[in-house]
This record gives sequence, structure tokens and C-alpha cells, in this order.
Amino acid sequence: MRRPLVLGLVVGIFVLLGAPVASAQEATPAAAADRAAFVPAPATCVISTLLPSVLNALATPSASAAAASPVAVSGEVPFAVPAGEAADAETAAAVTATFRQAWACQNAGNLARYFSLLTEDEIRRNFTAEEIAGVFEVPAVELSEADQTAVFAILEVQILTDGRAGAFVVIDTAGDPNPVEIIYMVAAETDAGWRIDDILCFSEDGTAC
Repeated sequence: MRRPLVLGLVVGIFVLLGAPVASAQEATPAAAADRAAFVPAPATCVISTLLPSVLNALATPSASAAAASPVAVSGEVPFAVPAGEAADAETAAAVTATFRQAWACQNAGNLARYFSLLTEDEIRRNFTAEEIAGVFEVPAVELSEADQTAVFAILEVQILTDGRAGAFVVIDTAGDPNPVEIIYMVAAETDAGWRIDDILCFSEDGTAC
């Protein structure tokens, strides 16, 4: 994502949330009391967990998942918005629901349910075979309110040329000092619905993390 687009999105979010644009660099997108309204509640992480047999199969290395997503870019190259066209309202709503529930499951500390919202390739790219096989051994411990991620907006959902869907997601995580962070999330349509297939974050200069 090129820097002008990054800044444009940030300014747009501050306007949406009522923060003065002139003080956007110093301000937070919402007061602490208001931030809670943007936090996907852990209770909304309701998707069923994957079957143990499915997880065992995923724990087996797959050559097809070795390559990175086609949307991924080098950290030295500014991210350019993938080619595509605006998603219809129904698709945009479904993709948005998947993204929001994924953050709800992270806020719930429920890795087993979070896995259900990822494609098989995304799981294999980001977790070791041991982590996949042991997912049910990880207890679901809800994060404290201060550590939960807020999702301020999911913007510009579009259908990419490869058939997947992508969107900018404006968030605030506990570990990042910036008032907002912008990431680009990609979902693929599966038999079970839209599932996350890639997540890209950005540095302040607009290059991929």
C-alpha cells in the first residue's frame, strides 16, 4: 500500500470516529471508554472447531502450501492494492463477518476456533506441524480487556482477480504504540464459507512488515 493511501485511510478513520484530523498523530481514534465499542466480543467467537482428523491431516507437510500467497510482497517494496472490483453487498458482509469473528476468537484466546476461520494453506504457512497437532491442548483463556484488539473498520472489500476477497482492516492491538494499525486481509471462498487466506501488515513507510 503506497504511503498516500495509508495516510488517506488513517485520516478517513479519524474523521469517521470524530477525532480532529489536525491532531491525528497525537490523538487516539476513540476515548478508552469508546474503544470497547469496537472490540469484537470474545462471546461472538462461536464457530465450531475443526475435527481432530482434519487437524491431523493439516499437521502433515504439504508442498502446495509452501509458497507464500500471491498477494504477499517483499518488505522493501510498497504494497499496491491488488487488482479487483468491489464485492457485492452479500459477499462483503460475509467476508466482514469472517474477519470480525477471527478477531473475536483471538480476543477469546481460542486458537482451536480461530483455526476454523483459516484456510488450510494459511494454517500450514503460519504454524508448525507440532502446533497444529497440539491445538486442542492450548487452553482457551480470554484476554484481559486491555489486551483485546479493537477493529475500527473493514474497508473496500473487493473481489481480486484470482477470485479471493481482500479488504483493509483498521485495528488497534495492545502491543503496538500507534493509535491505529492498517492491515490487508485476504479471504478465500471454501465449502465452509469465506476463510482467511493471508494477512499483511504495513510499516509506517507503507512497505509490508
